[in-house]
Amino acid sequence: MIYEKEYKLAMQAAVQAGQYLDALGDVVVDSQQGKDIKLQADKKSEKLIIDILQETGIPVLSEECGFVGEYKDGREWIIDPLDGTANFSKGIRELACVSVALWENGKPALGVVNRFYQKEIYSGIVGEGALLNGEVIHTSLSIKYTYFPFAWVYPQFRAAL
Repeated sequence: MIYEKEYKLAMQAAVQAGQYLDALGDVVVDSQQGKDIKLQADKKSEKLIIDILQETGIPVLSEECGFVGEYKDGREWIIDPLDGTANFSKGIRELACVSVALWENGKPALGVVNRFYQKEIYSGIVGEGALLNGEVIHTSLSIKYTYFPFAWVYPQFRAAL
């Protein structure tokens, strides 16, 4: 498997961060500006992930702290240590996850998304397929739009949510 070492580390990072977040009791707000909220959980999850990924020597781009490391060979980790922070802070943990991706030359190479509350880990390597909890998954063969679930929230109604 190409990217075998990187895949294992991405999986380890996403799982450890998810375990931390899943076990977390009360959330502590670090800052809030309008609808943008930062939690201590974001920073702790980020540190767990970066500590694991630094073993590769590949720089990390994180939503929380920006760029960590020296960009040199066209490869970078892109992470969101707590995707869905606002939902998480309101106790809606089923709409939060940990995201870890490796990009090479501006294109995705692999990714891991840990929906820790549901115990679902989606992962994949470009050209090798996708997995859900280690089992192969596929896109739907449905061609009728009536079978597709859609959800949309209009920004002007967001304040009411």
